Amino acid sequence: METSKKKKLSFKDIMMMIWIFIKALVRPKYAYRFRNMYLFLPVILLVISWILLPIPIQSYMRKNGRSEFINRNINNVDVLYDLDEENYQKIKNLNLTFDLKIMTAANEAIDSYEFIIEKGNDKLYIVVDLCELDSVRNRVAHYDYVNFFDTYVNEEGTNTLLVLYNSKFLIRSKGFSNYYVYENGSIDLATASNADFANYLVDAMVSTTLTTYGYYAALYALVVPLALCLFTFIIFKTNGRIKKFRNYFNVCGIASVIPTLLVFIFSWIFPELSLIQFYAPIYLAYYFFFIGIICFKKNIDNIVVIKEEKPVD
Repeated sequence: METSKKKKLSFKDIMMMIWIFIKALVRPKYAYRFRNMYLFLPVILLVISWILLPIPIQSYMRKNGRSEFINRNINNVDVLYDLDEENYQKIKNLNLTFDLKIMTAANEAIDSYEFIIEKGNDKLYIVVDLCELDSVRNRVAHYDYVNFFDTYVNEEGTNTLLVLYNSKFLIRSKGFSNYYVYENGSIDLATASNADFANYLVDAMVSTTLTTYGYYAALYALVVPLALCLFTFIIFKTNGRIKKFRNYFNVCGIASVIPTLLVFIFSWIFPELSLIQFYAPIYLAYYFFFIGIICFKKNIDNIVVIKEEKPVD
């Protein structure tokens, strides 16, 4: 008696499967067919999204980050570059040294120091806080500088706060605060020029921003889809057509492809727009479009399938 052999997939069958998968990226009824695929496939798709999303903006910022911060005056960095020699001398007199992402002062007994530099109507409030070297208090900051800073009103110009800690620095301007980590390079303010000091801080802003884009990508491409998948599973599993968590997760992975490609491609064309920030709402709309049709549209089972020939005895 001859045993039946499973028919091998022909080239035509493979191409048909690929074509159906491509259509599944844009048509929910074809995505429905992949609801039971192995879980490692949607995981791969989401990880690929995480890897691809930040590449264009990170590539652009590595080449143009400093000029972007200067041209757009992000964090009001103009006031750093425009310091005259007299005002910059106030900074040099602090004898600060930056090396391997750590700031040290020649006189650590200063503990903290602050002064104001005026440039026209703009004011730069500089604070040096060495509290991170203080093992007695063991705090990350002596004071809430932001609270004090916000009480100063400057209707004719812009106030900017720069707080230099040992391992990071704080910039607050125009109502926004950001912490940045120092660069790996070395700079001694006793011998460095004003431009060198400003470039050092701006390059640190760019470097920290590059890392932040990676965190955003992880949030948008991994955390948001997983949370959305869990939410729809809990809400729709009772009345929806698909019942298992893996079904929702598979749709979650498939629905990530088109938003990722759109953001990735247009981010190369318009890198200065930071389009990665729009990924989450685009993905949200696309996923709900897919899951709504898959869960509640009638006759969705009527899709093209690959027919297998029965083995001949």
